[in-house]
Amino acid sequence: MEKTYLGQIEQGITKVMVYYNDKGYVIDIYVNDRIQAECELLDDDHVWRELKARGFKKSFRKVILSML
Repeated sequence: MEKTYLGQIEQGITKVMVYYNDKGYVIDIYVNDRIQAECELLDDDHVWRELKARGFKKSFRKVILSML
């Protein structure tokens, strides 16, 4: 399935890349340039909850939501 690149944000050794596809959003989380997780999420609320559960700060989550 094709995905459209929406942006990325880096914080220290962590990089989050954001994509959109037909089913919703895909968030790739990298630590030290190694992929740690590829999350397929349905909507912006799902993105927010996933990032919160993974311990990302509110300001970081807001930046990612602004990309959606």
